[in-house]
Amino acid sequence: MGGDWFHDRSAHYGELAGIIAGEGGFDLRITRDLAVLSPSGLAPFDVVINGSTFVDPDAQHVEALLDAIRGGTGFVALHGASATFWNSADYLSMLGSRFAGHDAYRRITVLIDDQSHPITDGVGPFQTDDELYYLAGDV
Repeated sequence: MGGDWFHDRSAHYGELAGIIAGEGGFDLRITRDLAVLSPSGLAPFDVVINGSTFVDPDAQHVEALLDAIRGGTGFVALHGASATFWNSADYLSMLGSRFAGHDAYRRITVLIDDQSHPITDGVGPFQTDDELYYLAGDV
């Protein structure tokens, strides 16, 4: 995780840890060290969560990550994960998009298109404060 100051706050890490490790009960490791993106570094993990922004890893780091994903390691892209690894067309292609911009931070209303889907079961419209991301598919 990391990047510009607004995406690199210890409070964000604490919130994430509280949800994933606390409520979810998972063993969570948070690091800014790209050295973990190696075959041996990734081997112990079932899932990789990328919440980084504006990080340019070496080609070997990206290839290790993509190999792990191809081999069955789960991958979750959070927030600016499409605004990072811009030096890797393969990473952006795996995501299917790249960050193109976002609106100002503001209050938005979220509408649920399919309330019958298991992930949205029981979730109705709600409001939140956020910045809406625009993604480009021409990676």
